[in-house]
Amino acid sequence: MSLQTYSEHGVRFLFPPDWELHEESQGATLAVTVSSPETSFWSLWLMQDRPNPQAMLDSALTAFEDDYDNVDLYRSETEICEYPALKCEVEFVSLELINSATILAFRTGRFSVLILTQGTDHELEYSGPILEAITESFECDVDDDIMKA
Repeated sequence: MSLQTYSEHGVRFLFPPDWELHEESQGATLAVTVSSPETSFWSLWLMQDRPNPQAMLDSALTAFEDDYDNVDLYRSETEICEYPALKCEVEFVSLELINSATILAFRTGRFSVLILTQGTDHELEYSGPILEAITESFECDVDDDIMKA
């Protein structure tokens, strides 16, 4: 299968050709989402005002906890584009289906980045490896002249 490439705004990633891409800009924030033919999706937010990654992660987690009753969180750290990143695996129930999400948050010299992947557990058997591959293909311009935040 031939993959499509998104390459705009200093970031690049690969995604399946049968997934729909949507881009939306609001002020200093750009949101890019690729959605599976079912309900799984991969979303990226680029925030030019460079908020703190912990604050972005906490805000996303608060939204999950406000919207769903039983939310399980599993926090860790990783690295993306040579930048340290905060990571949280989220499990929750929606419409009687178990759902899983992964949230990644980090900051570069140009913008802060939040990546969210989500799907129902039965869909993730198929879409989970695709969501992981999209994240693994993600690249951003590394700002050599600006100290990593």
